[in-house]
Amino acid sequence: METTETVDVYISKVFALTNQMKTNGETHSEQAKVEKILRSLNPKFEHVVATIKEANDISTMTVRLLSGSLRVHEQRMNDNKIEKPIERDLQAQTSIGSSYHKHGCTNHMCGQKELLADLDDSFRTKVKFGDGRFVSVPGKGRILITLKNGDHMYIYDVFYVSDMKSNL
Repeated sequence: METTETVDVYISKVFALTNQMKTNGETHSEQAKVEKILRSLNPKFEHVVATIKEANDISTMTVRLLSGSLRVHEQRMNDNKIEKPIERDLQAQTSIGSSYHKHGCTNHMCGQKELLADLDDSFRTKVKFGDGRFVSVPGKGRILITLKNGDHMYIYDVFYVSDMKSNL
């Protein structure tokens, strides 16, 4: 499987090859096809292959069932890619109480209170920006976003930072 290929494209190639082999008199069992697909997947599917092998009886698995399972995992991996560039760019240092800790985690921040759903006004902390300034966070909530495919998703634990001019 090429690194840029989708599961659907790869499975289609496997079917085309096995059909071509069938016309030449070669036949392969469903189990052989499943095992070949699992062995030849892109390395990014390594953990998926391990999970499929542990959770299923490969000797009775069909290519159709395997294809569906791989597509679900591929979709999850693609969904996770959407957030990662955003999360990497939005890292901040937070404080809880009077001591400051660098968590190395992402804090989404918004300066527009009206965008936050379920705002928790009891939440209090501070964030330290790259220029060294500490800013109070008088609450956190969630923001509804629309993905490129039209689906909707919430970003949770978004800090409300009233002093912000643009959302992070």
